[in-house]
Amino acid sequence: MSLLKNRILFAVVWWAAAAVAAGAGRGVFVCLHPFACSTEQTTQPPELPLPEVPVLLLSPESRAAYVVEHFWDAMNFEDISRSRNRDFMEQNFVNYISLFPLADTAVCRTSVVSLLRRAETDAAAYRLLVELAEHYLYDAGSPLMNETYYTWFLEEIIRSKQLKKSERIRPQQQLAVVRKNRVGTPAADFIYETPDGQRHTLYDTTDEYTLLLFYDPTCDHCKEIIDELRHDVYISLRTAGGRLRVLAVCVDVPRETWLRQRALLPADWTAGFDADDVIDGGERYVLRAMPSLYLLDSDKKVLLKDVPPAAVSRFCARM
Repeated sequence: MSLLKNRILFAVVWWAAAAVAAGAGRGVFVCLHPFACSTEQTTQPPELPLPEVPVLLLSPESRAAYVVEHFWDAMNFEDISRSRNRDFMEQNFVNYISLFPLADTAVCRTSVVSLLRRAETDAAAYRLLVELAEHYLYDAGSPLMNETYYTWFLEEIIRSKQLKKSERIRPQQQLAVVRKNRVGTPAADFIYETPDGQRHTLYDTTDEYTLLLFYDPTCDHCKEIIDELRHDVYISLRTAGGRLRVLAVCVDVPRETWLRQRALLPADWTAGFDADDVIDGGERYVLRAMPSLYLLDSDKKVLLKDVPPAAVSRFCARM
């Protein structure tokens, strides 16, 4: 999916969520399936009616929280014409998670548990929900990817008796992955080598912010992202002003390839080579997509993880 489409989809999601939070009485159709939507599409899958928000709830946050908490009230999981209908469930699932950014975290997390437990009445419906959660919240190509949200689903899924023991192995592995270097925790340290042969650690850097970029110089998508970061106004301003260090660490290629391709990076970035095997068998970092971006604070706490350049740019604009 192109960057432009990602931005458009991001804007649509937030517009829909804001409309509900402000008190819109009906659901808003938001087509976010990257393989199903097109400009020619005119038919819309049916949607659950949004709950009527009590008039005493005035703030956008409280209204959004109420809608999230009661979003699935009208859903009968024994009605397999709906619960097993992928188009119906997919559209409503997207509408549901698009509200999470505006609602209280505790309410969202509780609503996920309630949703999955209600869906346990039908094994096929439950498996469909599990599939949709992975597709939209875990897939690196999804504009709605969010490991925090996906963690809530995974923690409940691995406790469920609806799935066989063998079926819970995959979500258990995924939970281990999303818990690594999660937002709000210190990033794992590692050693990298600079072109002059010096070895440094991530924690040697003392900048206010560090943009950690794992990349493969032979990867066309990596080149596109590097070019976008290079030309971003806010990222460039913060780098030039000394508040942000961009540490680009080359992984998965021979040292000779990295040295030949180092001109790919701007001169004011720090070029590093994975001298300590960053991936390290998945013990410290799991790079599910290339390139992979992390934004860290001065203590190396993760502020953003696996985000597009636009998210880093927005953060830098507020610095």
